[in-house]
Amino acid sequence: MEAYVKGKELGRGAMGTVFLATRRADGAQLAVKTSRFAELPAVEQTASLREVHLLAKLKHPHLIGYFDAFLANGELHIVMEQAAGGSLEDELKAARHAGIPIAEPRLLDLFVQVGSAVHYIHSCRVLHRDIKPANILLDSAGRPKLADFGISTTIKSHALQTGRALSKAEDTAGRENALPKPLSSGLEGTPFYLAPELFEDSLQMGNCMYSYASDVWALGVVMYELLCLERPYTGDSLPSLAYRIVRDLSQNAMRDFSRSTSTFGYSSELTQAVEAMLHKRPHERATLGELLSRAFVRRWQQDRTLASPPLVDVLEAKRKLLQLPIADVYMWGRGRTLPALREDLMGIVVVQVACGAKHCAVVSDEGVLYTWGDNDYGQCGHGDRARLSRRRPVLSVSSPVAAVACGRAHTALCTKEGRLLCCGSNERAQLALAEQCELLDAMRCLAFFSEADGGSSRAFAAVSCGEAHSLALSAGVVFGWGAADDGRLGFDADEEGVQEVWSPRCVAGLEANAIQIACGDDFSAVLDEQGVVWGFGANFNGQLGLEGDLEMVANPTELMRGMGVGCAAAQLACAADHMAVLDTRGRVWVWGGRFGTPREVKLKDGASEESCAAEGEGGRDADTGLEQGVAAMELTTWNMVACGSEMVLAVTDSGACYVWGAGAHGRLGLDDGGKDHAVPQPLPSLSTSAGVRVQAVACGCCSSSLDEGPAVIALVVPEKVDALEEQFERHFLVG
Repeated sequence: MEAYVKGKELGRGAMGTVFLATRRADGAQLAVKTSRFAELPAVEQTASLREVHLLAKLKHPHLIGYFDAFLANGELHIVMEQAAGGSLEDELKAARHAGIPIAEPRLLDLFVQVGSAVHYIHSCRVLHRDIKPANILLDSAGRPKLADFGISTTIKSHALQTGRALSKAEDTAGRENALPKPLSSGLEGTPFYLAPELFEDSLQMGNCMYSYASDVWALGVVMYELLCLERPYTGDSLPSLAYRIVRDLSQNAMRDFSRSTSTFGYSSELTQAVEAMLHKRPHERATLGELLSRAFVRRWQQDRTLASPPLVDVLEAKRKLLQLPIADVYMWGRGRTLPALREDLMGIVVVQVACGAKHCAVVSDEGVLYTWGDNDYGQCGHGDRARLSRRRPVLSVSSPVAAVACGRAHTALCTKEGRLLCCGSNERAQLALAEQCELLDAMRCLAFFSEADGGSSRAFAAVSCGEAHSLALSAGVVFGWGAADDGRLGFDADEEGVQEVWSPRCVAGLEANAIQIACGDDFSAVLDEQGVVWGFGANFNGQLGLEGDLEMVANPTELMRGMGVGCAAAQLACAADHMAVLDTRGRVWVWGGRFGTPREVKLKDGASEESCAAEGEGGRDADTGLEQGVAAMELTTWNMVACGSEMVLAVTDSGACYVWGAGAHGRLGLDDGGKDHAVPQPLPSLSTSAGVRVQAVACGCCSSSLDEGPAVIALVVPEKVDALEEQFERHFLVG
């Protein structure tokens, strides 16, 4: 709070206390919402962070302005525009007390201004879910400012029906992309403003609980209150209120009031607009686009010079600024058998994805780190061990993040300044902390990110995590730390009498600068600038693809020398006990574990798994079930490969996505009953045939993920930018 002078208390609520504050730099009068973040229950912490995220993202003249947010002494401070005129609730109470109707010009102003704000957040794929008079603040001139986004949420970008759908909230512990279990028996918001479909499942559209239509209903209730100075539905309890709302689906509160009362002389156009918002069946309810385009609204805007601001989608504006399509994040595996959109990451421009045994991380274009998943060892970095089903920004990392990697129970990252930080389990020195580090708890874990020993002495640019060891890259030099068994850190641990390396140690023996690193469970691989792949560590499952009975290699050894590749490598990927390499000719080579000895992966267009095997020179390998030397005519070249626990994913130059390997727990995303596949199978929903292209993939690679299967997370962009623009114009700017 050093930048602000704290003033009087302005208000107090369940989510915190609001104070008046003066900004020292320019004397501006602002409002600071303060909550004791460290003491809040997890669900309220999530609500607070969601509000920060949405306030920062959304910009509109009739949304409360956002300036800053920061943590200090366990308190979260959100700096916002001051609403000196109180709230619409205050104005409504005053009108009720005086018994004087609110003038129609004032009602039209509120309808147009608040309606345009709600329409705007809908165009940005956001639902408010708590529209009520108390959450509509007023500035000193009486202009409305919609506020309190604590229980708002983003919607799925691909749900195109009226009132675009949120997945129905449910208790889905263990499923990575489920919404959190909601409060109050599945309901969010203030009961008097909840739409009928939130009480009656049969009214929900497309098996959806919340939609745009739910916000329209809430705004309709607010307008009804302003016109009639009373609520349309009341009750002594939630069940009695729900009964009154849903008992007669053809009844309309505004229509009934208009028939029985003079409605204080208000125009029929205004009352009909409110009536259109209060239809109990959501598919009959008017949309804000339609309401704001009505003739009486356009006339009012012209007469009052209240032209509504352009409906600019925040993500679309950012996409145009970046001159790139915005990527969506899809996830499958661990029981989910088809790729599913991570709706909690909508609104975030994700540029990198990472996946451990049971936790995940992404980095935004602004360097913000988000994590979720199992957190038994504090590997999510939030200072606790609570499991997260939804992403949460990591507030313990103050610098922008450049790269992140996830291991079995630890996470490592590099900041854009080159610092190396780690969190999670330090049982095998995975965190690169001093051997007697006082930060560790009784289980030798650290639940927040801390700088590695010597992590600021050099600038790190990349990081990779294995089961219990890690590698990092700095100016072409590879450093390793953690468990040293089987030579996975590039030296003979038994010979040196060292089982763990407690700070980053240089890997000696590489002949050129390294440009890429990858870790398996107990082995490591490095790609240098000459296109040579080096490997070291365990080889008892053929992880390194070396001939003979070598069970381990303690020093960096050139791989692929005897494979007949004949060109340089361009990319490498490692999993628990196998690896894959993409060469500069667009060929993929795979070996280790269930994939057996090194061989090229070939794809014949239109060929079935059985025909591919039959055309092979030697049929299938008796041990691995993989084809040997498939004869193919028009071979497709690859441009990306990724490895997960017992599976491989690769993408062709044309953008077609393929998967193969073990099918248990949905890891292949094929929804075919968990079948194993020896040859690449198309994943059409993430291919150019579906209008998208996979940009990056991260897979759970550790053997410890085998019991529930690994998660697979993909960064997916629209194939054509103009297709995105067409979709935006058609579905978000209607009206």
